[in-house]
Amino acid sequence: GQVVEIRGLGLMIGVEFRGEAAPVLKGLKEKGILAVKAGDKVLRLLPPLVVKRGEIRQLLAALDEVLAAGAGSPA
Repeated sequence: GQVVEIRGLGLMIGVEFRGEAAPVLKGLKEKGILAVKAGDKVLRLLPPLVVKRGEIRQLLAALDEVLAAGAGSPA
């Protein structure tokens, strides 16, 4: 798979990929999800404390679609 490691503290989550995180960010942005990088291969998620379960499900569905399209894989 594309994911090497998921780590976090509280709601601060880092998802490390085998390849670059930039294509994952681009794919998420196209689906209305804003996230940032923490290094070249890490996606950083910083949801608000008041995040709703439906919003988490929306993120996970979008991330699943983006990864299924091949983003986050090594070049």
